[in-house]
Amino acid sequence: MTVQSLITFLGAIATPHKNRNATRKNPRIFPKMAILALLLTPICSSQIATAAQGDTAFLFQPTGDRQVWALSDKAGEYLKVGQTQKAAENLARAQKAAKSMGNDSIKAWALSEIATQYAEAQQYSEALQVAQTIPNPLDKATALSDIISEYARAGQPQIAGEFLARALEVAQTIESDWHKAKIFSEIAIRYAGEQQFDRALQVAARINGGYLKAEALSEIAGEYASARQYEKALQVAQTIDGDRYKAQALSQIADQYTEAGQNKKAIEIIAQALQIAEGLEDSYSKVSLLQDIGEQYQAASQTQKAAEIIARSEAIEATLDRRYSKSQSSRQDSCKGEL
Repeated sequence: MTVQSLITFLGAIATPHKNRNATRKNPRIFPKMAILALLLTPICSSQIATAAQGDTAFLFQPTGDRQVWALSDKAGEYLKVGQTQKAAENLARAQKAAKSMGNDSIKAWALSEIATQYAEAQQYSEALQVAQTIPNPLDKATALSDIISEYARAGQPQIAGEFLARALEVAQTIESDWHKAKIFSEIAIRYAGEQQFDRALQVAARINGGYLKAEALSEIAGEYASARQYEKALQVAQTIDGDRYKAQALSQIADQYTEAGQNKKAIEIIAQALQIAEGLEDSYSKVSLLQDIGEQYQAASQTQKAAEIIARSEAIEATLDRRYSKSQSSRQDSCKGEL
């Protein structure tokens, strides 16, 4: 990063963002002081000396780039008071200004913020258009994820088909296989949430990523069960390649059977989930699943079985806690020895 681009960036972050939504499902928190310390590293010693002598103007001089953040902040303030049109006007100006930003990484960051704010203003078409222009695959994927989350929060099924199809088009432009798989997984889950199961399965089939595909299929199975399509749910669950997510899917299906008053069928499915959970090598996942399964047995009036499984879960958890405490103690002893 050049000194000039660093100046630009520091000018942009001189004042904190006020438009962060604390309830956002996937909050993106920017530790600005840490970034400041990291980015100051390449500045030459003479410039640092100049700043130390009180001449800090070079760090915080007004720049064209700073306008992007000012407009973005103003849009956020308008969103807080429900003036979405005013917010959209400022975001349009911020988007235009962002196109001329010199540093590509900061430009991607700015566009990602603008795209997310468009989604918060329920301007989904504009949000996707901005996301499309983000060159960095990570920032593009993050923006898409936030846009999808904001759309889901708003709950607008009438535009589900068009929005998700557009989001899928943008996701296809991501070059990184992992980031593309991550967004495909989110889109597949969202299609299932809208009960567009055929599309959900079509998107899930395109996911090239073991646990991401398994996670999507697990959620799809759960949504099938919520829609009382139990056989479809079980069919999808059996296709999941990953014991943890297969057990989770079966657990969700069992929940729905219990809610429908079909305790006998619920117990049958819970037993399948339990068998898989017992074989998991990941102790943390095993603890979580056993806790859920114990609660499900309790809900199905299998009190003794529930108590046994919960006790087993607590015993494994206690072992993990002891191991963690021991490792922390050993680490502290090692540090003392070095001192």
